[in-house]
Amino acid sequence: KNDDWQKHRIGIAVSYCNPSSNYQSNIPATTDWENKLRSASTDLYSIGFSGSYYLDLKPNLSLSLGVNVSRISERFNSTFTESSSRTISQDSAIFIVNAQGLQEFYAGERLETTINSTTVQQYNHFYNIGLSLGAMYQKPITENLAIYAEGRVTYSPFHFATGYSESQASQLIKLDQNLTNQLLGISANIGLMYQINEKMSYQLGILWAADVSDRFSNSDLSLKKRDLGLNMGVLFRF
Repeated sequence: KNDDWQKHRIGIAVSYCNPSSNYQSNIPATTDWENKLRSASTDLYSIGFSGSYYLDLKPNLSLSLGVNVSRISERFNSTFTESSSRTISQDSAIFIVNAQGLQEFYAGERLETTINSTTVQQYNHFYNIGLSLGAMYQKPITENLAIYAEGRVTYSPFHFATGYSESQASQLIKLDQNLTNQLLGISANIGLMYQINEKMSYQLGILWAADVSDRFSNSDLSLKKRDLGLNMGVLFRF
């Protein structure tokens, strides 16, 4: 309600999204590495939590400062290949040595190679902990219902991961060995806000988030993730 707006609000929200990874080769020599990691990893889900302080500048416009925690989970398939060879004796040829049709056998050998491939499935988790700065606009459509749109810039000085990845030399390495220590991102959230009473409102919206900075510290290959899903929150006025 525009006639009873107050200047201070606290918001708590949770999100559940479907992430997607964008691997980008920065030099032509790492194109195969890019394709290998893209085919080996499958994004599963992401969950997030945010607590925000809103300062109402106008009845319909607010600035926000918040704390954000999120986790992105993926499945990574590592393939190990082993080969073994053995020599098998056999008759390599038959030659007719005279006009009467007499035959002479020549013993030979054949090299048989066996290749065994084993695929190991594991789960990687990316964690982001940081701050956000944004703005929210809301437009009433009924006495208690409004449409809202919110945009944020997020900065995560604590960015780490658990699990393994694959190096350019096809060796398994710990994922955090190739990860930047901080992450910059943006997000947009649009949906409906329902006011229960003068002190409390519910939010339900669609959330889109994307990395601005690179998750990888290796200059040859970059990784940026995007999120698309639902955001649910509660706002308290005081």
